[in-house]
Amino acid sequence: MIAAASTLMEPVRTGRPEFAWPSWLCALGPLAMTAGIVTLMLHVRLALGHWPEPMREDYRNFAYNAHSLVALWLFAHSLMLAPVSWLVLLCFRATRGSWRFHLGQLTWFALGWILTQAIGHSDPFRFVTWLKD
Repeated sequence: MIAAASTLMEPVRTGRPEFAWPSWLCALGPLAMTAGIVTLMLHVRLALGHWPEPMREDYRNFAYNAHSLVALWLFAHSLMLAPVSWLVLLCFRATRGSWRFHLGQLTWFALGWILTQAIGHSDPFRFVTWLKD
């Protein structure tokens, strides 16, 4: 009887938390960063009319500087802020879901970083080398 009463008092846990969007912002940060880098690549390619050559071209204007700043902020968010924020959000009941829910978020986070690394290592146009230059 006591076990049944205590079960009735506990809230029913579903897999999805009440406020899921803050933790999804953290989990999808690397994919947003990848999108920022790819759009920056397309921006420079369309503006120059060809892929930039490392150590030969210097393309700077307001639109490029703003776009690269957004890509840098997304990189900083994905590298430093998102993992820490995600762990802090796990401390609050309203943003904490089941382990399967958060495992899915970790999977998307890891896939975003894997995609970013794959683009960086298989860059046939040497854009990443030009960007680091």
